[in-house]
Amino acid sequence: MNHIIISILLAINITMSVFGIDTKIIKHPNPDVKLEARWKWAEKEASKLNNNEGAWIAYSIEKMMGINSFTGTFYGNNFNPKNSLHELIYGKKIKYANDHEGLSDAEIIRREARKALSDMNNDIENKRKVLKELAIFFHIDRKGKIQNIKMSNTELQFKFEGRPLIWCGKAEQKESVSFLMDLFKGVRSNDSQEDLVRAIGVHTPNKQVIQFLTKIAQGQYATNVREDATFWLGQTDDPGALKVVTKLARDDKSEDVRDKAVFAVSQMELKEATDVLIDLAYDAPHVHVREKAVFWMGQGNDPRALKTLIGITQNDPSGDVREKAVFAISQMNMEAASTALIDLACKSKYINVREKAVFWLGQTKNPAALKTLMNIAKNDKYIEIREKAVFGISQMETNDAVDALIDLAYNSTNNTVKKKAIFWLGQKASNKAANALNTVVYAKGDMAIKEQAVFAISQLPKNEGIPKLIEISKSHPNIKIRKKAIFWLGQSDDRRAVDAIVSLIK
Repeated sequence: MNHIIISILLAINITMSVFGIDTKIIKHPNPDVKLEARWKWAEKEASKLNNNEGAWIAYSIEKMMGINSFTGTFYGNNFNPKNSLHELIYGKKIKYANDHEGLSDAEIIRREARKALSDMNNDIENKRKVLKELAIFFHIDRKGKIQNIKMSNTELQFKFEGRPLIWCGKAEQKESVSFLMDLFKGVRSNDSQEDLVRAIGVHTPNKQVIQFLTKIAQGQYATNVREDATFWLGQTDDPGALKVVTKLARDDKSEDVRDKAVFAVSQMELKEATDVLIDLAYDAPHVHVREKAVFWMGQGNDPRALKTLIGITQNDPSGDVREKAVFAISQMNMEAASTALIDLACKSKYINVREKAVFWLGQTKNPAALKTLMNIAKNDKYIEIREKAVFGISQMETNDAVDALIDLAYNSTNNTVKKKAIFWLGQKASNKAANALNTVVYAKGDMAIKEQAVFAISQLPKNEGIPKLIEISKSHPNIKIRKKAIFWLGQSDDRRAVDAIVSLIK
């Protein structure tokens, strides 16, 4: 009988090479005993090792995770790790979907194409949850103190950094949470407390987990520890946790915790969470909380949120919050949001709101947005808004936007608008823009406008304006414009410019 026990113990003390480093793995002989007992065994084993870097003590839990969701680190470009934790611990290689060993190049390409198409079209599949094994690693120093905690799915690799692994096997989630909570009571460093909060937070949320996280988030702990607890409360989708983070967002004395609490609310998929965000955006006592709530509402497409954001742009006493609301509207992928942005650009009673709306309209390729910006650039009574509209048009990467700038450069009755349009045409890598600027230089009109057009030609990308500057320097009927062209040629290191200036001297 003693022979059998000795054989088992010898079999579980193995050494494997990972990342070119020999990693000693010591496995507990009976993973069915309580986790606390396995931990004490592991601590004794660690104390026997003569390793300056200490050791890893680890165990695993099973939890439901998204099919394409992982905790840990990828090494390399493809998810098909050799020497995964699963392989090292259990001696069995996982067959991955992208394992192409033995396949022809054509078959590899077909499989990758199918996967890409699946990723594009199958959101339901990507959200599907499956049972996965998650390992929790504790770096123990030579004195037996926990230095840090890491987590990794066993499907991935793990860098042991020269430390042996003492493996305690699997644990039930309830037992794991109780064990981690007991560890938390004995640590004093903020980093270790933060690590343990994170380790508890990854467990499937239940009453025990939520009560612990609530205690930490509301307690007298370091801000970073409380922030982590608040974050994990937001991952629970629990109505009771929602009440906790709502109160933290409104009343906590720490700005960082308040910010994290707003984020936590935004991560909950409860219908009531959107209602809370709306309330926070409307009347939270702290401006930055209202700003955060506004931002996170803009990351969704809830019609209630859009209605709220529109109201905030017109009613919030803080100009910063109003501007954040405009940005949030610009981020919503809804036709109603685009319409709201156009209305704000044209009709808001606040100049700053109109300016922001005009700016964000310029970040779209919406034909209705371009039409709105052109109308503002031509007709608005506020010159600063008209200038913003010209800039907005310049940011649109379409041929129609170039045509609009040319229209303003030729036809605007306001010289400020005309100059702005000419300037931004000079930033376009477009033959159409270059020819339009050249037309302005030779047309009848204000001398300052012509000079602006010469400057804009000099700014065309990739020195595209050099031939036109050379021609202007030689043939323009106005000596002042020729001098401007020569000046800007002199600012260029293009050989054609040098040759042209030399020929003029001769």
